[in-house]
Amino acid sequence: SVTIPHKEDIIKLLDEVDSAVDDIGAVNTIVVLDDHNNDGKCTSNVGEKKLKGYNTDWIGIYKPVKEYLEKTGKISIDSSIDFKKGQEWNRDGSRKYGLVIGAGGTARAASYAVKKLGLDLIIYNRTPEKALNMAEKFDGGCLQNEDLYKDDRTMNVLRKKLEVIIEKYKN
Repeated sequence: SVTIPHKEDIIKLLDEVDSAVDDIGAVNTIVVLDDHNNDGKCTSNVGEKKLKGYNTDWIGIYKPVKEYLEKTGKISIDSSIDFKKGQEWNRDGSRKYGLVIGAGGTARAASYAVKKLGLDLIIYNRTPEKALNMAEKFDGGCLQNEDLYKDDRTMNVLRKKLEVIIEKYKN
């Protein structure tokens, strides 16, 4: 188990990483692989050990959201989605959105999960530059402070919810 502040720095010390690590940029689990691969086949160097890093944070976000969305019939999920392909996976063809508030490590894992769910990603962060960088990395959109004050019913609901959240964490 790897915790903050080592989740990013540990990557360079590992022999290999899972594909989610490449996208999220952090490791929270390390597995020692011995002379047998995961498929049970022997490697060429008997007794050789390798360290492989995984990020499982995104799975803790993905699974309950996926279960909820499927149970409520809001979306059909294909777990093989590669978010870089920009595929639509909603049952009714409509666009569904996932809002991630923040732009740190957990937000990267959440953004990865949102994209794996086939949702359009919207990121809000108090530091706009960080939100823009994350939106670019995960092919998402960015919600700016001025967007929260548009005269639009959806944005007003979102603004009110964000104000409650922000106030809660200010104090």
